[in-house]
Amino acid sequence: FTGMPKSVATFEATNSEGETKSYLSVEDAKGYLALAQFGVVEFHTWGTHRTRLDKPDLIVFDLDPGEGVSWREVVEAAVHI
Repeated sequence: FTGMPKSVATFEATNSEGETKSYLSVEDAKGYLALAQFGVVEFHTWGTHRTRLDKPDLIVFDLDPGEGVSWREVVEAAVHI
């Protein structure tokens, strides 16, 4: 990408249906900072490393409370997860 550091790159991967798609890879904090400066608002990461897409080793729960949901309720939901 124009203006991005080398730590922000794309790579291709083929899924189980044989489709090859391009994906974004960020290798370090400098890359995340560059994306933030380009207006990226939210990151949803995969639960795997790009070298082992078939072996997830991380899970993230993104709790997005609706209007009127208190912080206490969000914390309680997180504890139950």
